[in-house]
Amino acid sequence: MIAEARERAREEAERLRKLREEMLGMESGRAGAGKASKPPEKSPKRADEGDESGPSGLLAAKRRAQERFEQSEDEA
Repeated sequence: MIAEARERAREEAERLRKLREEMLGMESGRAGAGKASKPPEKSPKRADEGDESGPSGLLAAKRRAQERFEQSEDEA
């Protein structure tokens, strides 16, 4: 149970890291290595979770991941 929660937290952290790198690339005027300059289309899952494309969305996603991780530790 704890291992699963840690794996989910790791996956979420990796997704957020990639999103952050992408956002930093867009802010500096470059889209990233080999990527199109238009923003990626949102998947239905992300649309249900809310807009995570901006800085406040990134913080919200990070906070939710941290809350899930802490909750899983409390349950164990």
